[in-house]
Amino acid sequence: MGATHTGAQPPSTCHLPSQAGTLATFTDNTTEKRAVSRLVGGMPLPAPGQAGACSPTALAAARFGFNTSSSCSVSLDADELESFCK
Repeated sequence: MGATHTGAQPPSTCHLPSQAGTLATFTDNTTEKRAVSRLVGGMPLPAPGQAGACSPTALAAARFGFNTSSSCSVSLDADELESFCK
């Protein structure tokens, strides 16, 4: 059975990084312009780093046409866990 495509982007873009960006404001002389500053690698998602630990530098790209989930672990001793929960 073949795959069906019902999304807004053409099927040729499936499996590629999803486009994402942030709103940016620029001033050109006296005119203010707003545009989306595109993230080159697509929409970043948190990903597990070394040995599955959470890391702010570990990122994965969301792929168009795929459901994605990600998780990581944080090691805490009893005192750290208690402090975190307060």
